[in-house]
Amino acid sequence: MNKNLVYTDNVFSIFTIAALKDTGFYAVVNETMVEKIFWGKGKGCDFLENTCQSIHQYNEYIQLIDKEQCSFDYERIGIPIFQELNKCNIGLSLYKDRFCTNPNSVSDFDQLVQEQESDKLSNYSTQSKCFQSTATKSLSTKQYKDTYRCHQFKCSSDATEITVIFPEINFQVLCGKGQQSIQKEIDPTGQNAQGQITCPQDYERFCNYTPMCPNFCSEKGVCVNGLCICQDGFGGVDCSIECSGVVDNETCVEGPCPQGKFQNPDNTCKSDCPFGSFGRAGKCEPCDNNCSRCKGPSAKQCTKCQFMKLLQENQCVNECDEKRGFSPNFDSGVCEYLLSNICKGNCKICLKSNQNLCVTCKEGFYFNDNNNQCLSECPNGFFENQETQNCEKLSQGCLQQNNSNTCSQCDTTNGFRLTLDNKCTLCQSPCSQCDPNNLSICFACDDDGYYVDNQTRECKAKSSGESEIKCPDGCKKCSQSGECLSSRFLLQAQGDNQITNSYQGLVIFTIGYVLFGLLF
Repeated sequence: MNKNLVYTDNVFSIFTIAALKDTGFYAVVNETMVEKIFWGKGKGCDFLENTCQSIHQYNEYIQLIDKEQCSFDYERIGIPIFQELNKCNIGLSLYKDRFCTNPNSVSDFDQLVQEQESDKLSNYSTQSKCFQSTATKSLSTKQYKDTYRCHQFKCSSDATEITVIFPEINFQVLCGKGQQSIQKEIDPTGQNAQGQITCPQDYERFCNYTPMCPNFCSEKGVCVNGLCICQDGFGGVDCSIECSGVVDNETCVEGPCPQGKFQNPDNTCKSDCPFGSFGRAGKCEPCDNNCSRCKGPSAKQCTKCQFMKLLQENQCVNECDEKRGFSPNFDSGVCEYLLSNICKGNCKICLKSNQNLCVTCKEGFYFNDNNNQCLSECPNGFFENQETQNCEKLSQGCLQQNNSNTCSQCDTTNGFRLTLDNKCTLCQSPCSQCDPNNLSICFACDDDGYYVDNQTRECKAKSSGESEIKCPDGCKKCSQSGECLSSRFLLQAQGDNQITNSYQGLVIFTIGYVLFGLLF
């Protein structure tokens, strides 16, 4: 394994959450603080053991030397510093960084640099990231060697589309589904802009990588999931504005946010609320602990769930209710409903993916579990259960059956007979329950006119007024009068109620004998 030194930001991951929960110290752990892990995700052992010497090129390890490039999280542009370890150039950090998410990234540069950045349609804001781009204004005559820019963007909710925004010229370019790494002409007409822009290689990483907080929250707040939570009396995306009210469009406003906007944790007015909260009455309020997105405070108002949870009918659950037709889609974190009432044949409810595969049947038809079909008559060996509307296997020895518990006709040719409780048995009448390996050993008789003889294990008819004789507790065999002939214990005392007592006496005698041996 190569010796490599790589710097990456700490991640408050789902593993951190799990460790906090396992301590048992915290009653509730707020999963909305979880950050996704992208560095090295799904790359396997080759990623760690071979690094940049691998035959694969990993984006985590910098490949270009002495050239400007985007950082792995797309948040900054810079030139890598290298240290040679085992002939492997590993980027330790980026110097002369321009943070796309920091509005003040180029404010310290001279006027010429600022004018060039404007000419390149660069945009530095909390909604900006690094793109491979050669964008310039339509009337620009300058030629720039650098091929990376900071541009404003917006991701779709499912991170399948990215819209690149050029607010200076009121123009947009859409990176659609499946267009990763595709180079697009910014404005084919040339009226608004010149140059090309390349869609990001990894939409999910681009859209969901936890951003750094701008200006480190000006030391007036804390950074949680890329968002500043400002101290009282401060606001703005970086908590730099002293304000006792709210900040709207970088201006302190006394009173609530304007209609259509909500007060965020950074005391700014925005049209949406961060993960784990929802907008109500001009403020962002917390969702239920299981929700990462919601429409209200109830556990039944979730629109997206925390890690390890699945969304089913606006609730976050541990497992999908498969009996009701829900199936887990772990990629989307949703329990998908697989059933439909638009079916073919005799199906009442069927699979969405195949209208010929039934789940339940129309009236008068019975579900055959072997082929998911609805039949008017069940195949041989099965009967039509009127209660469940299913084809169920006939009980052993039964030829005609109405439900799971009762049989109306038995297979007499193979020795079965119908008992008084409508079951088929091989036991000889009047025995209704017997040992399957020895049919002469009976456990129960057909009706109250018979009893099981404890000695012979046969059914015998009762005399007039006679009741079944049961042996006393602890007795293995007894006479017709109830006298115990054989005890279950080693010793047997005389009398009706002395079986248990003699067993207790045996225990006391044994303990005394052992103690005597130990002492002497």
